Parts: sequence; structure tokens; C-alpha cells
Amino acid sequence: MDRIQYAGVPGAEPRHAFLLFAQTYAFDFVRLGGEPRAKPSASQLSRNGGLLKLCTLGVPLAEFYGYGEPIHAPFDGTVVKSCDGVAERDPVLVPRDLYVALRNGLRSAQRIRADIPRLAGNHLILKATSPGLYAVLAHCKTGSVRPKAGEQVTRGQIIANVGHSGNSTAPHLHFQLMDCADPLVAKGLPCCFDRYELRTGDEWRPVQRGIPNRHEVFRLVD
Repeated sequence: MDRIQYAGVPGAEPRHAFLLFAQTYAFDFVRLGGEPRAKPSASQLSRNGGLLKLCTLGVPLAEFYGYGEPIHAPFDGTVVKSCDGVAERDPVLVPRDLYVALRNGLRSAQRIRADIPRLAGNHLILKATSPGLYAVLAHCKTGSVRPKAGEQVTRGQIIANVGHSGNSTAPHLHFQLMDCADPLVAKGLPCCFDRYELRTGDEWRPVQRGIPNRHEVFRLVD
């Protein structure tokens, strides 16, 4: 899977505007194109668009490398919540998307009950077979969320596709673990991945039971 390369960005360092909604150890995964670098640039995220185009004319969703890629269930479990139907913004225009994210965040912080779909977009909340373990997979493509609440999923099953809904500034997968089903009261949990390959210089180094650091580039292992 040489062409499937991802940048892992742990939210705890922090990448999100605030550490609310159990995002303490959250990841934002983006797919890169071309030669990977330590920090992904705008030109690596889309086929035909750099930072200038993202800030002025906008870049169509279909041109982003990760857009529409399958999202797989991280573990065996049960769907606690399944949300779809939240519209995506097309094309991606950074100033507008940043404004939307800031507005949504401020509005939610001021309310007793935050509007989770407004923040997470199309998303799933899964309950693992292990007690006290839940996962959120957010910003999915509109119309792509497959399982419904109450259904069982198995590890590796395709459950949605990468999108640009909710508080998103480019197509990506937001992934986090937490200790209960409600992100408004849950605590974030650190996540360890079974195995992956990490880009170091011009080589790929195998990693077992590791946690990618901020801006590290890695790929999945079959």
C-alpha cells in the first residue's frame, strides 16, 4: 500500500482550537499525495491546488487525495450513534471553512448542550467489546455512513467514507477514543495502533503498538 500515506496529528499537542468534547488524544488523519514531507503542505492534499488557490478560488472536494476513501471500523463493537445528512462545503475554501469552524466552536461552547452534528458533521460513535471504550469517527462524506445505531460492526468493516462535513478545513478523518458514549462528558483516551510503517527519511520503518507523533507520516500495513 505504498501510495496510501497519512499524516497523524494528535489533538493533544494541541491541534484543535480547544480540548473539549473528549478530544484530548484525538487524531486528524489526512491522505497525502506525492513525496511525503515532515509537515503536509496544501499541494500534497489535493491534485490541483496550492495554498493560494485554497484561500482564493477554492479547490473542489473531488480533487483531494483522501476524499471518498473508505473508513474502516477500528474494532469489533456496536454502533451507539449514526449521523448522516450533514451537507459538505464544496469547494474547500480555507477562509470560509476556518470561519465556520470558529463560529461553530464558539456557539457550542456557549450552550449547555452542544450541537454535535454541527461540529462533527456526519459521524459514528462506536462502543467496543472492551468495557469503557468508545470511538468517534467524524467529518464523513454525506450519504456514506453505512451502519445504523444498534448494529454490530467488525474490525476492518467499511463503515463510511472520508468527507468534509462539520468543523473541517479539508477532507480528513477525525478519530478519537473516549470512556463513555457522550463526548460532552467523556474523557479522552490515548490510542495505540497495532502496527504501521513510519516514514523516516527515504525509508519506511515498521512500528508495532505505537502512537504516531505530530506531523509524522505513516502508512497502513496489511
